[in-house]
Amino acid sequence: MGKRILVVDDEKLIVKGIRFSLEQDGYSVDCAYDGEEALKLAKENAYDMILLDVRLKEENGWELVRRFKQVQREVAVVLFTSDYEVERLTDVFGVGVEDYLEKSSDIGILANRLKALHYRFVKSREQQECYRIASEVFFRVNAGILVVKGKERYLKSNEACL
Repeated sequence: MGKRILVVDDEKLIVKGIRFSLEQDGYSVDCAYDGEEALKLAKENAYDMILLDVRLKEENGWELVRRFKQVQREVAVVLFTSDYEVERLTDVFGVGVEDYLEKSSDIGILANRLKALHYRFVKSREQQECYRIASEVFFRVNAGILVVKGKERYLKSNEACL
């Protein structure tokens, strides 16, 4: 099971606490303090999950979700906010977010919730329908991903239908 997470928040103490807690349990954690840095990391690395603060100083977390999904279609994005708004809950899932977490003063509780979500997302991904096309070529049906010699290639919807 992959255990690679990107944490994006402009509050460095929170990021440091989350990183420490997750690394204690064997997770590989990268951190970014703004959207551009996070997008750069997402283009260079494959993540299982991105924990994204909704309100960064310069960027809008909602727009960043869309940009992350363009870079890594299968990454599980979890929004992270201190000002949870009930009326925006439908918007959270409408932009492609898998879940949300409220910021908590207890980093341990937060990290445990994140680990549980990570496990659920990775398990779900592993159970996707996958067909072997040739010796080193596989097609992951639900995600529309062709895997050739271990390298993932995202197919456009019309290509995946073929």
